Amino acid sequence: MIFVLYDELALTRNATVAARSDGEEVRAPRYYRVRERKQCRAQRQLSRKPKGSRNRAKARRRVAKIQERTANLRREFLHQLSHLIVIPWSVICFEDLSLKALARTKHAKSWLDAAFGELLRQVAYKARWNSKHFVQVHRFFPSTKLCSACGYKNDDLSLSEREWICLGCGTHHLRDLNAAKNVRVEGLRIVAEGHPETENACGLRVRLAQASVAG
Repeated sequence: MIFVLYDELALTRNATVAARSDGEEVRAPRYYRVRERKQCRAQRQLSRKPKGSRNRAKARRRVAKIQERTANLRREFLHQLSHLIVIPWSVICFEDLSLKALARTKHAKSWLDAAFGELLRQVAYKARWNSKHFVQVHRFFPSTKLCSACGYKNDDLSLSEREWICLGCGTHHLRDLNAAKNVRVEGLRIVAEGHPETENACGLRVRLAQASVAG
């Protein structure tokens, strides 16, 4: 089983898209960031061309080609990542963050470049196709503040602290790994209780459709 967590600052600090409960991290390819300089140069050249000229049309096609290439690379990465997440595991748990709110922060460009919403969409429908459980843990669940070893809650933990020591049991925690473990436990609890947040219909009664007979 795989359990994935989005982190608030890891994306901008070390280009981490997601952290798994087994300690593995997924690195962000940052396609827009890599090609941003080239795209800005092409857009400046476009703005300098006279309207209605052939050179402006060529410059417009050049900008569109760069944007299309960036989108295609990002789409291919997300499809490969979502496939690797869904196929080997029977339960996939994500933290339900407010992506719209994150897109209004100073790190909005990095969040949008990572395309988390599209990744969630792909994981959700691929999980349904393969009869897997897809669970989103509520965004107000204190996954980063809870000790995954003893359950102690560190209310004084700030966003800038990437490592902390539990005052209850003395366990040293990496912020992302500890949060992913807590998301794992909470996601399994939701699946075990048959919570409606799961995306499949396992255990529900389905009425078969009646076949029509032509007279």
